[in-house]
Amino acid sequence: MPRTQDLNKVINDFQATMSAATERFLLLHDVVTGSGNERSLRKGISTDLAFRLGCEWELFQHRWHLAAISRMPSIFVALKQFELDGALKKSNARHLIEAVSPGATSLPNRLTVEQIDALIDPDGYNVTFKDSESWAAESGQHLDKSHADLVRSIVGDPEDECVLTLLRAVRNVIAHQSSGSRTFLNDCIGPRQGGRGLGIVGSKNQGLQRDRTTEVKDVATYLLATRPGAKRKRVLLLVDRAMEISEKLRI
Repeated sequence: MPRTQDLNKVINDFQATMSAATERFLLLHDVVTGSGNERSLRKGISTDLAFRLGCEWELFQHRWHLAAISRMPSIFVALKQFELDGALKKSNARHLIEAVSPGATSLPNRLTVEQIDALIDPDGYNVTFKDSESWAAESGQHLDKSHADLVRSIVGDPEDECVLTLLRAVRNVIAHQSSGSRTFLNDCIGPRQGGRGLGIVGSKNQGLQRDRTTEVKDVATYLLATRPGAKRKRVLLLVDRAMEISEKLRI
């Protein structure tokens, strides 16, 4: 595996994948017209697209995080060397390891992408962030300032951050169908109160907003609807906004 991964290619791949998924949605949306069951089928393809977006965004965050480390690895290498040194101090292993394999207790200045991945998650799963705050926090720990600031600028912008929170909420309610996930979704799609907490913020996101007075029980109905004054269905607006946000991570 290469030592450096192209950050912009990671962005291009995500955008290309979601553009293709959107085209497929639009094609199927038209194909089912007149089927006699078009409402149900359209709800199904809307949740498919939204769930795909949630999964692809998580994969995108994983790949971009690794690529950013591989591009400028000094912060990450220093952190992991500190952790390794701390672990070795608690045992007599250092001299044993060095005796068998000299230099093995010192990390190289540049790691392969595969090595970076294994150091972050030895279990071999994707790098995941439970929320936007953890994404910013881990970026601050692992990335050089120029890359970490790109993440912090997104997380610190309520207009972008509320979209990422909504994206996670939509994916979770589709995946789990629990009362807790539906409550969280409804908190995310209403207007944000007092400038803090959950809810939709900003003119770019008005099409994603829904009145708090009625509860959304079916996420597909929410996704398939077009808010008065908006030009696109909410599921398509969600894709559009995720792609816009990904562009802000371009170097």
